[in-house]
Order: sequence, then C-alpha cells, then structure tokens
Amino acid sequence: MKQRILLAALAALLMLSVPSVPAIALPYQYRHSTVTSSARDLVLLTRRQRRIAWRQLHREVRSQYGPPGFAAIIGWGVPPAVALEPIPARTADAVPALKPYDFAVVRERLLIVNPRDMIVAAVIRAPATMIA
Repeated sequence: MKQRILLAALAALLMLSVPSVPAIALPYQYRHSTVTSSARDLVLLTRRQRRIAWRQLHREVRSQYGPPGFAAIIGWGVPPAVALEPIPARTADAVPALKPYDFAVVRERLLIVNPRDMIVAAVIRAPATMIA
C-alpha cells in the first residue's frame, strides 16, 4: 500500500515538473465552413507533379515561419496566422489535382490546404536536385 502511494506521489510530482506544450501536442482545429469544394484532406501526387508544384508555387509567396508550435503535418489544421493563397490557374492546369486547394509556404515547405476545413492535404519539400 505504501509503495502505491509513493508511486502515485512520484508520478504527480513528475507531471508537475514537466512543462506542458499543448500547441505542439495538439493539432489546430477549425470548424467546417459552408464553402463547397471538391477538395479532400489528402492529395497524392506523383514525383513529377510535386516538382511542378514546387517550381511554380514556392516563389509565388514569401515563406512564413508560422506560429510557435505549428508543425506542417498532413491532417492537421492550419492556424489563422498562416496566410493562404489560391492555387494559380497555370499550376492548376499543370497539376489538375491541386485546383480546389489553397497553398502556403511555411518554413520552406509547400503546404497544400483544403480551404473548406483548413486541413493540410499535402506537404511538399524542395526536390533534392533543386536544393543548392
């Protein structure tokens, strides 16, 4: 019995000494809007399509750092501090799967975002041959 109490007290002390970081541990969540879109929360692109998207979009907007704790992870929400832009027509023509999406460049990663629910649908990094 004493051992259980000691373990419980030790666990409580340990939990109090560790700082909580909810911004990193929990994804950003948004309520669904009424905007209709054919966008989904996952975009699968070929290597060629990812290269085209990177080449055409990463220079369209300035790279953002994003708020503290924000991680560019597929399926997580994008916070309001990240400015999104619609996919330009020439990119949508080259990669039709991107047409219903918005995008942002955060920490040198191209985020493809569903505008309906603000969920990251794809994360595109610079192709290895393009990194200088």
